[in-house]
Amino acid sequence: MTAGNRDSNANAILRVVVPYAVFASLWILLSDRLLAGLGFDAAAFVLFSIFKGCAFVLVTSVLLACLVYRDVKGRCRVDEELRRLHEELQHHAVELRERVEARTREVVETTSFLNALVDHISSPIFYKDANARFRGCNSAYEKAFAISRNAIIGKTVLDLDYLPMADREVYQAEDTDMIANGRTLNREAVIPFADGREHQTLYSVSGFRAPDGSPGGLVGIIVDVTPLKETEAALRDAKHAAESADRLKSAFLATMSHELRTLSTRSSGSPASSFRGWPGL
Repeated sequence: MTAGNRDSNANAILRVVVPYAVFASLWILLSDRLLAGLGFDAAAFVLFSIFKGCAFVLVTSVLLACLVYRDVKGRCRVDEELRRLHEELQHHAVELRERVEARTREVVETTSFLNALVDHISSPIFYKDANARFRGCNSAYEKAFAISRNAIIGKTVLDLDYLPMADREVYQAEDTDMIANGRTLNREAVIPFADGREHQTLYSVSGFRAPDGSPGGLVGIIVDVTPLKETEAALRDAKHAAESADRLKSAFLATMSHELRTLSTRSSGSPASSFRGWPGL
């Protein structure tokens, strides 16, 4: 029982006992003086005393009933008010629960949509908290490094044993700087993938702020440009081959032009001289 309940019960008892005690005291005092003043003999005094006692019991019973009824009625009003307040609270609680459930569904749907969106991006994506610890990644990241996202959540890049330690230290320093200053870094990087090859990539990380302006974390993306680099190399080789072939063609044409000019010079004399030296002439 709480202190409030004890005080309420004590007040209810006092509301009944005090009026009853006052009325009883006044009844006894006044009725005794009245009988004494009337000067009844002993038999009449006893008779009137019995009558007084019966009247006292009747009147005090009625008084006690009225006091109890008043207290019970007051309690009923209080109970009714408490019941009404309880129903209102229940109604508000249901509304609040429905709003929370609706908001939770919205958050879950939005989160699922964003996760699906990130998962369908073909380039590896990762994101970290303000302490440069992984909060997650997409499916392309898992595939590129043959690792589960659950295995890296809560870790820093220093804990990733599939990367060389020297590279990990560089990445960690860059992550810390980008998160602290809210900056963006874009550079080319050679990163070993799970296929055992070193891939040429465009590596980009960007720090972001929390709603209160404090460092919030970092998001990064790795774009594999190895096929593009290989194509560029093949085009360069083809260009060099074409340039070499062009030089050979130019040299061949120059040689042929010289021979043709020489032949033309020889043939500028008499027809016989053009055939001079031929066998049988």
